[in-house]
Amino acid sequence: MVTISPIIHLQQDFFSLIDYMNGKSQIDCDIIKRRLINCRRSLSVYIPDHYYEYTGKQLLDSIKYTSDLFIKGCIELSNNFLDMDENNIIYVKEEKFCQWEDIITCISPLILISSKIFEEKFKKNICSQSDIRTFFSTYIVPNCRYTSLVAPRPIPFIKEFQKEKGFIDLHSHINGILESENVWQILLQNPEKNLNIFYKEDGGKLVIQKKLEQIGLPADTNLRCLIYEAIRLRSDFFSAVFCTGKNELFGNNKTGSGCIHPFSFILTGETNIAIPNTILRFECLMYVLIFNYIKNNGKSVIVHKFHKYILIKGLFHHLLTQTITEFGFSQFQNITITKIRDFGEKSQLGKFLQIAGNDLNYTSFTEFRFSPKESVDENKKMLKKIGSDWQHFLEIKRKNLKEDYKVDYCLTAHFIKKKMKSNDNKPYESLRVEIRKKTNALVTIKKGGDDIAKRVVAVDAAASEFDTPPEIFAPSFRMLRKEGFKHFTYHAGEDFFHVLSGLRAIYEAVEFCELRKGDRIGHASAAGVDIEQWKEIIGESFFLPAGEWADNLLFVYHFIVKAKINELETKLPILSDKIIKLYAEIFDKSYLMPDIVLAWKVLRKEDNIKDNTLSHDANEINEKYQSMKFRKKYIAPLEINSDEVFTNNELVLLQKKLLEYLHKKEIIIEVLPTSNLRIGYHFTLQTYQLFTWYQWKKEGLPIPPIVLGTDDPGIFATNIYNEYAFVYCFLVYEKKQTRSDVIQFIRFLCENSLNYEFLPA
Repeated sequence: MVTISPIIHLQQDFFSLIDYMNGKSQIDCDIIKRRLINCRRSLSVYIPDHYYEYTGKQLLDSIKYTSDLFIKGCIELSNNFLDMDENNIIYVKEEKFCQWEDIITCISPLILISSKIFEEKFKKNICSQSDIRTFFSTYIVPNCRYTSLVAPRPIPFIKEFQKEKGFIDLHSHINGILESENVWQILLQNPEKNLNIFYKEDGGKLVIQKKLEQIGLPADTNLRCLIYEAIRLRSDFFSAVFCTGKNELFGNNKTGSGCIHPFSFILTGETNIAIPNTILRFECLMYVLIFNYIKNNGKSVIVHKFHKYILIKGLFHHLLTQTITEFGFSQFQNITITKIRDFGEKSQLGKFLQIAGNDLNYTSFTEFRFSPKESVDENKKMLKKIGSDWQHFLEIKRKNLKEDYKVDYCLTAHFIKKKMKSNDNKPYESLRVEIRKKTNALVTIKKGGDDIAKRVVAVDAAASEFDTPPEIFAPSFRMLRKEGFKHFTYHAGEDFFHVLSGLRAIYEAVEFCELRKGDRIGHASAAGVDIEQWKEIIGESFFLPAGEWADNLLFVYHFIVKAKINELETKLPILSDKIIKLYAEIFDKSYLMPDIVLAWKVLRKEDNIKDNTLSHDANEINEKYQSMKFRKKYIAPLEINSDEVFTNNELVLLQKKLLEYLHKKEIIIEVLPTSNLRIGYHFTLQTYQLFTWYQWKKEGLPIPPIVLGTDDPGIFATNIYNEYAFVYCFLVYEKKQTRSDVIQFIRFLCENSLNYEFLPA
């Protein structure tokens, strides 16, 4: 990406934001250019500076003044990636789409959409309210009616999409849907109320401080002041463009200390405060009119005010979106812990409109994941709100769509993995209590038979695998199945210390939670991660909990025997010796392998610590495992070599055998492309596990059914249409596969989704 314009970092130049925060009214253009090149360098420190400096200077050669950043730099960047069709719809050039998915984590796509509209369609004679209204409805609304996530339009892909009448999304967390542009508009409507949500959370505050420092801003950066400054700046832009006084701006549109959007005032009746997405189009109008103002008044103070505004907005974009410089689940979870999205997650209507796309036809069926409450009444209230907002969404859809694209949804209740509390008397005691309460609430709701309760058809466990193992959820999964729940899925193998940790998590989720034919595993990245690249990233040695390593080896020992992996039978004596030694060090006693296996395979998944039908030692091992006394030794750090015990080829063999195990059980893998890439161990897309599995499938290996989802589409700046488009564009343009072969693969994924969706009762 060295040869892509450094303008993509225009909203990440936080050194310039610090200058503005410290009172500077303007920043020299050459300083900004230098900082943009430095931002580019942060994407890869392995490339020597002379490449960045020379290439950066060439790409920024036309930028002489700060105003050029917008009327030249942004326009050049948008022209590189975007086109507009005869119906005035902006789309991404298909050969550039994979790069586009990366750059929109750095710069808001709305800026580039606005640049394209301004450059292609804005004329000098557009000045009256009537002219602006026509321009607005013709060019702006179609391109950001509900979302700023524009898409590519490959001909074979579009035809397949039209056959499908929208795609099926089988993994979407309802509290991670809103894209940063829509969250931003909600935040500015009522900043005081919204900011208080995440300022009240001590943990959230600490994470925000951490994230601020990671991007070079002071930990005590006053986000409240920046929000109010952004509101004032939008008022200044309106005043400048329409030559009016600030006092005239608010009127009846005032809400709290913010406003709907000052640029909505000239187009009354075009916005709906109940649908925050409708404000997006006025932000786009503001950009276009400001670009025109800057073009005509290049040395105006508005240029620097606009620069300041997009930097403030860029900071919040960074806090709301996982960028290409952030890897792993911990970075993702930092976004959710801050609570910065919470104020935008109350109404579901905007989310439904956003994921449906600007033409409201992107999806035909979505499985929404929600976190259940402990109270039956709270759950019912939440479910009814989802149901009523869905009905409102359907009404809007029917009014706008000429062709009938049927759409439906179901709900999956996902338990949240959490860290053990310091005051727990035994491991995960408080979390077990919480899970039981939520389980009982779900059972009560399901037995109630309400229409909305019928939508809750599946159960899941989500969040960081570093926090909670599958055994904690196993009793509730089994109970819920007995009480009438038929569908189950589990997040496993998403992120891990060792590949074996991820493979074990997948296996334990299936075995402990007793997943059956048609159930699913979410992510399963460990079963396809590139082993060489994973080792290159983690280095020759690393630390992980001693007990985790002992259990990883125990899992492999058991799996070699059960799956009859003849190629690895010679490893059994080595594994046995290491397991016995580690267990003796952790639990202060030497045990035999049969008892160790029983304690793990049979007892660990149960709430009861003892089983009198099993040996004394098996029970004793489990008692110690469930005791806080031995917990410190279990989680004590152990340094291992990344090549320890298994070669690269042997680890790949274990991946393939686990996939075969899932295939035989007909356990489906939920693949979330953008999420997996942001969280996984990938330098490039070439090593993404979906494409590894695609290749293995072509080679005749037994691969389980694969379905696609979006995970948290707002955090990962995606939607289900773009997830499928990403698969198509990458295989065609990066892997050089034939279009017909790739369409066959797309069809295979669509058929899997149709066959394995969790339908409402």
